[in-house]
Amino acid sequence: MPALLLVDLSALFWWSWFSSKHQSIDAPFELVMGKVRQLASKYSHVAICCDAGRSFRYELEPEYKAKRPPKDEAGCAQLARVIAELKTMGFQVLEAGGFEADDLIATAAIWAGEQDPPVEVVIAGQDKDLLSLLSDRVSLLHIQNGVLVRPDNVRSKFGVGPEQMRDYLALVGDTADNIKGVPRIGAEHAKRLLGEFGSVAGLLKALDEKNDDGSWKVRPDGIRESLVANVGLLDHALKLVTLRTDAPILDALAQFELFAASRIRPASGEAKPTTGGKTQQPPARSQPPAKAPPSPPPTQQGSKPRSPSRFSAASVTRAPDRSKHKIILTGRSGVGKTYLVSTIPGVFIVPIEEGLKGVSPDHEPAHFKETPRTIGEFHQALDVFAELNTADAEGRRQFPHLALDSLSGIERLVHEAACGAEKVRHMEAKDFKKVWSAAEPFWFDVQAKLDAIRRTGVNIWIIAHSAETTDASTTSGEFYRRWDIQLKGTGTTGVEARQLWRTWADHVFFLDWAVEVQKGTKSSRSIGRYKGRILHTRESAGYYAKTRLRLPPSLPATWEDLAKAWAAGVAAPDTKLRAELNEILPQLASEDRAAIEAELETATGNKLSALVSRAQGMLAVALEDAPAADAAE
Repeated sequence: MPALLLVDLSALFWWSWFSSKHQSIDAPFELVMGKVRQLASKYSHVAICCDAGRSFRYELEPEYKAKRPPKDEAGCAQLARVIAELKTMGFQVLEAGGFEADDLIATAAIWAGEQDPPVEVVIAGQDKDLLSLLSDRVSLLHIQNGVLVRPDNVRSKFGVGPEQMRDYLALVGDTADNIKGVPRIGAEHAKRLLGEFGSVAGLLKALDEKNDDGSWKVRPDGIRESLVANVGLLDHALKLVTLRTDAPILDALAQFELFAASRIRPASGEAKPTTGGKTQQPPARSQPPAKAPPSPPPTQQGSKPRSPSRFSAASVTRAPDRSKHKIILTGRSGVGKTYLVSTIPGVFIVPIEEGLKGVSPDHEPAHFKETPRTIGEFHQALDVFAELNTADAEGRRQFPHLALDSLSGIERLVHEAACGAEKVRHMEAKDFKKVWSAAEPFWFDVQAKLDAIRRTGVNIWIIAHSAETTDASTTSGEFYRRWDIQLKGTGTTGVEARQLWRTWADHVFFLDWAVEVQKGTKSSRSIGRYKGRILHTRESAGYYAKTRLRLPPSLPATWEDLAKAWAAGVAAPDTKLRAELNEILPQLASEDRAAIEAELETATGNKLSALVSRAQGMLAVALEDAPAADAAE
């Protein structure tokens, strides 16, 4: 079935803007552009939906969205810059005066369902009113956490179906948009009333109806009285939460030729003609539609035909969760990234930078005896791997994991290819931004080829070096180093290169060290204890604080360790977390136990997860100190 991605750009941008207020003014632009590229890379057709002008809802309610932070001029200027750049890249940007992005999405979703055959729709947004659009062919991809929401998820969370979400929001109100609901009706009453009467219309009709015993059908009496007294308020809320499906964008939508060749990125070096007679670089978001990986680009203009590949099935050394993931594993040298990857069952490693340095001596991952010396040879190696890793009759592949060691090695090959394209011998880091336009196509071709392999069901692992910064902003006596992908280039060029890979990956794992102060203070001589942590994030390293306390206080050494760390990063039910704490608490020193118990009574969700991680750390320290204490005695 054809698929169309509808991106709520307004929600994505303003979330990025307000969450980046302590960063450079360009950070939201870079984050949004990277996020759109990441989202769009999986779809042939993408429509970017934007607010345009003052919404008609402000005419109905002057206090609409009054509780949200004001949109300043700098933010609006950056949003205009984002829209202009997306249009330049060839994205379909939808705007209609007086309509919000949610109304455009609703109109496009209805239009998609009327096509023959119907078009599958994925909405990239976060507003609750969009949940009313979900169906068997429409789903919502949450722009912050990446969770795909389907109708069953709506029912399990709210207790109503997508077709009832509009009425549900009108009854309970929507604090995000400053829409008042009916007094005394909360989530539980709204869920029950809609379960009994089906809709607000059915509920209002039943207000005057009685049961056989003479009691009112709508119960309890207090709820019925509130509904009777606030019929006007409920009608007003319904008008505000109802998504319009008549936005004037049908002409723009009709231009979509679903999966048309014109929407696919041409081969490297080609340019796509525009109506103005000029040439335009194709959108970087698109992926080649062919099943086989695309051919590698030439390393320089007028290059000679490539020599025969040095890579073949005969040159492979073999060693005796098929989920599809793109993963970057990063950290400083010596923390065991290559070691960890080499312990993955069924992994094939393409060594690029330092051979198989650091591989586990107890494991024998499959690999080429030769290493790629040029970007062309790197593409040849991937082609051979793809041919070698064909599925058997049952769809199984010999190597469910492909690891590239490392991203810095790929960068070196890209650097050399870009130098060849620019006919220069070398580019210093400070000059690399001058030829970013030459390097960028090589990066995108690498990603396109890896995506082609990934679409066969193979997990792509990329090992990366990292730069570190120290964060001493915590008040708990703990110092954390946070990591970022280390790539060539300074200023905007460095940001572009790093952001490209952050957003390309589904998962980024940062191997992170924490230092816990044991004695002294931050301003005087102190003794610290190092604790290793693994950080799992879908964003850049700057968002590390959201997950660091939920992960175990030990660096993963093997695939099994990583699997455990990954599982530990998923929030467990409160009952499970409390049971885990109850097992740990008796083993802690009285002072540590009292500190945990003081916070345990009111802790829920993420805070409870953080308490578990903290207790695990305390227990690890206690166990480490125990032998030393015995020896001293």
